[in-house]
Amino acid sequence: MPGLIPGAYRFSFTAEPWAALHIAVALVAYALLIVAALQALVLTGLERRLHRGLPEPGEAALPPLLTLERFLFRVVAAGFVLLTLTLISGMLFSEQLFGKALTYSTINYSNKIIFSVLSWIVFGGLLYGRRRYGWRGRTALNWIMVGSVLLLLAYVGSKLLPDSLFHT
Repeated sequence: MPGLIPGAYRFSFTAEPWAALHIAVALVAYALLIVAALQALVLTGLERRLHRGLPEPGEAALPPLLTLERFLFRVVAAGFVLLTLTLISGMLFSEQLFGKALTYSTINYSNKIIFSVLSWIVFGGLLYGRRRYGWRGRTALNWIMVGSVLLLLAYVGSKLLPDSLFHT
């Protein structure tokens, strides 16, 4: 994407150590949460097969659904921690990273910030709901998918959508 769409920033992110660290943590968080979304899709398919009474494909090769679900929540928790670090580093070092301090007007007009925070709220809500209410199955999988779509919009939206999408 950066090769196709010129950046509006005053320096190369790779030349700034805080920016490189911020981007690295953000990419790992993004990757983990996308892996969680893909695994959620697999679990959704396996759950549907189970409710229809169909045998699981390659039954001997797959671990039990509870093991897959436990792994899924570990991936979500790790992604959430890294997403939290990404948001914190973006707030603390926004002037060094982006050449301007984080202000209300910056937040108000940035698709990346809005969608990132919304996805953070969704993943945090999911982890809280899992711990407090024991959310599992479809409820949890739906939260993962919503959070992943928001995170995708944060990344893609920052590249393709006008940065003033939420400006009124």
